[in-house]
Amino acid sequence: MEISTNVVSGVLILAITGRMDSNDAQKLEVACHDFPDMPVALDMLHVEYINSSALRGLLEFNRGLRTHGTRLILVESTNGFTDRILRITGFNQVFQLVPSVPEAVHALSGEDGS
Repeated sequence: MEISTNVVSGVLILAITGRMDSNDAQKLEVACHDFPDMPVALDMLHVEYINSSALRGLLEFNRGLRTHGTRLILVESTNGFTDRILRITGFNQVFQLVPSVPEAVHALSGEDGS
């Protein structure tokens, strides 16, 4: 898994590429380290695969953000493999899912994110 970071309208965008597995939750935490207390949009549009350990890691990552009063939104296509996994496992009930980064930025900051 590769992570790139960007800040738009006060929202940290973490764009993930590749496969997500058991070690990746810690990588997300490290990527957020320099941006404390900033809401996070996790761009999963280019995630090719996600396993159950990575799903558990997402829950832990979200729990950690919430203890600091920070929100997390997942950016996910509505017809991809990852979206299907998130819906089958009920994660669409735990996380707010949006189809684009600008929508996530708007939801987290109230700005349009373009």
